[in-house]
Parts: sequence; structure tokens; C-alpha cells
Amino acid sequence: MSTAIDFSTVAATQTQFQFDVRPYFNSFKRPALPEVLDSVRLAFPDDGGVICKEGIGRFLGIYKIWSTSVPPEPTVKFSRRRNIGTEGMEVISIPLTPPEQHRERSRDGLLITIVDADLGKNHALSGRAFDSALQVYGSIELETQPQKYKGTSIHNGNRFCVIKRNNEKELPDRLLVNGVLFLIKYQGKRWACHSCKEEHVGPCPYRQMLYAARDKRKSSVIAHHVVSDSTLRYAEQSGLRADISVMSGATLGQLANAVDNDEEVERHRNVVLAAGANDTLVGEAENDQQIVKRIDFSINKFCETINKDDTRNFYLLNTCRPLPTPTRREFLAREYFSMKLRKVASYVENFDVLKRPEDEEGWADDGHPTKKYTGELLLSITSELDEDILIDPQVLTSDKIYRGVNGHYRSGCSGCTMMGLFDDGGFCTACVQKMTTQKKMLDDKLFKKVLAMALDKFPQTNKRNLSDGEENTSKKSS
Repeated sequence: MSTAIDFSTVAATQTQFQFDVRPYFNSFKRPALPEVLDSVRLAFPDDGGVICKEGIGRFLGIYKIWSTSVPPEPTVKFSRRRNIGTEGMEVISIPLTPPEQHRERSRDGLLITIVDADLGKNHALSGRAFDSALQVYGSIELETQPQKYKGTSIHNGNRFCVIKRNNEKELPDRLLVNGVLFLIKYQGKRWACHSCKEEHVGPCPYRQMLYAARDKRKSSVIAHHVVSDSTLRYAEQSGLRADISVMSGATLGQLANAVDNDEEVERHRNVVLAAGANDTLVGEAENDQQIVKRIDFSINKFCETINKDDTRNFYLLNTCRPLPTPTRREFLAREYFSMKLRKVASYVENFDVLKRPEDEEGWADDGHPTKKYTGELLLSITSELDEDILIDPQVLTSDKIYRGVNGHYRSGCSGCTMMGLFDDGGFCTACVQKMTTQKKMLDDKLFKKVLAMALDKFPQTNKRNLSDGEENTSKKSS
């Protein structure tokens, strides 16, 4: 019997649902928003006002729905091609779980957008309540109504109206309706600009540079691809002749999977992977061998990607944040990751490790680079590649995280090509089992070298219980 929610208990009022595409589609293969909206509309055929909103950042791949109707089936369905080696299409059913703009305006009127005025409890508010609150600022030319995504029949959670303003009273920043404050937007509104940090009316000088860079980028050949963990979440790809894909929480192996799924492989002749921060995270229960095996499996997956494609150049930018007082195992993980990749670069012709500008003040408290340091990292990539990549050095970062990049959710196994969403360090069950049963280290010589460095740097840890690898090393040296 299905464990989905009991849809017979759903009330006739607006109810929230959500569905998650991440376990079913790798990020580069996920359905585009128009396809998602079509599937949502088919899933809720009795609700012409169904609302759908897509998550961003770490919630990318999760879609929330607000509806006043009961869906016939507790699923949203998508069609996709079968796996490589098979023919035809298959239907993917994703379970629903609990958890528009029609810009019509009168010729002389001002369009007012009321943000989130049709979501949750706000859905019960009548349009007349908004009209009543706004009529003191002018005559209502078009009554308040739900907005839709432009060109679709799906609502976006906002409301809008059109008023003919009088000059006696200035419109507020937020509108009070039945005790609730709603942000309103309209042309000519004076606003505090997050880009230039100034309050102004009309276009922001920075935004104008951004749009100019985007226009120039459209006419450029984009031959470079930067694939990163969340380190480059503040990046703005408009300033570069490069596509920037950011997968929050990803390991090097998962980023390699993203490169394998890149549909623009023919034009991306240079690929930069920014990784390491998630590969070198150390769990309290892990011993030295487990830490290094994880790193080895992830790096090996990356090596498989570059070894099968000698027509492109690959580069790596290490994203490990400097730690002033690392633990012995943190030191071990970071040194092994760095030294193993330099070793790979020494014998793989189409791969190199990029130099990173060091700036201890360039990291925020949450472990991510600041907006300013993000720009420095991107400049270092352009200079290291010695290519015509830079469009505008003043347009390299975005005001908001993940807004200037192609966002992707973490997907795929860190050690193989298995598709799915894996919580056990990013590894599928088969890879975890393989790491558990595998006695010999993949690069035993390098492991012993880095372990000796760690024991020498942290001699006080010798008094604690040693791991198996430490015991073996200790016996051989005695």
C-alpha cells in the first residue's frame, strides 16, 4: 500500500503540497520550468488557479504547490528518455507530499504588484480588501486579482491591480491589509538598491553594466565551463565568456558526473572544476583510512571523466578554506586531496591544478568566500587559463547567491555513474560497500607519506588510540 498522504483529508481551502525531482533526475537533465508547469497543471485539472513556485539554492529541485482542489492521483508525472542503451520513453511519477503575471494595465494607470498576496492564509483575503487599502492613493482602474506567470495559466503567488494615482499621497513601501504588511512594487518606486547600496528611482548603474555585459555575452562564443560546489555561489557569469554551474554540497566526483551530463560538451573546450571543500569534510566517526578512501573514490571518478575525453582541457581550483587550527584528520584530508591531485596533474596531459589567490579575510563565517573574494577567484581563473574569457571585471559577482549562475542540486554518486540522491557522504550503496570491504589503500605510498606528515605535525595525538593504518605505520617504523 502506498505511504503517500491521505488525499481524502485535504480540505477544500488552499492546501500546500511539494514534490522533489532530485532523486529522479540528475540536475543537468532536470525538467525545465515550462515542463514542470505543464505537469502541475495536469496533476491538478480541477484547479485553474493552482500556484507553483520553484526553490532556489539548496532547495533547487523542490517545487511547492498551493491548490484548492484534490489531485486525482498523489503524483506529478514526467516523460523522459530511457537510460543509455535502451530505446523509447518512460513515465516518471514523483509523489506529492505535504509540507503570472497577466500584466494588464489601463493606458493611464500604474501597475501595482503585491508580493506573496495570494499565498497561504493570504489567499483567503478578498481582492476588495486590497482595493480598499489602495484607493486612498488613487482610483482603482483594474481591481486586484491573482497574477500568473507570463504566457501561462499558472499563478505565481502574487496579486496585482492598476490604479490611477492622485498626487496628494505617496505610495508606501509596504501596504497594510487586514493587519498584514505586503511589499508592493511599481514603476518609479524609490528603492534601496542592493547592487550599488544607494536609494534611487529607475535603473541602477551597476545593473546597466550587467545588462550590457549580458548583451555582449550573447554575441560571444562560450567555450568555457566552470563547474563548482557552493564556493562560487556569488558568481555572475554575465561578466565572462564562460558558463558557470554551481552544485551546492557537491564533491569532485559529483561535479565530474555533472560534466559527463553536460549537453554543451562540444563547445566547452576548457572545463574548470572548483571542488575540495566537501571532499575533505571529516566525520567524527571516520578513521584515517575511511577519510582517504572517500577522497580516492571521488578523485578516481574525476580521473575517469578526464581520461575518456582528451579533446578538452581540465583544470581544478581547490575550494578548501584555510583553517588556522585544523585537527590532525582535517590536515590529513586536505593534504591528501591536494597532493593526490598534483600527482594526477604530473602525468595527465590535459589536466592542471590552478593557483588560488590566498586571502584569509576573504572567507565568511559560514565557510564560503565573500562576494569580493569570489570576484578575485574568478579573475584568477581567467588569468590562469590565459584565454579571452573576461567581458567586464566589474560584473563578476551577483548581489544574491545562486542568482548569477546555473544552479544545480547535488545529484549522482561521488564514486560512480549511478543516478540518484545519496546521503551517505554522496556515495551509493555499492560504492560504500566497496570502500568497506576494500582492505588495501588505492595509493598506499601517498597515504603513508601524508599520514607521517600529520603525525609529525600533531605529535600529541600519538597518545590517543591509533587507527589501523597508524598502528601499521608505527610498527614498521619501530
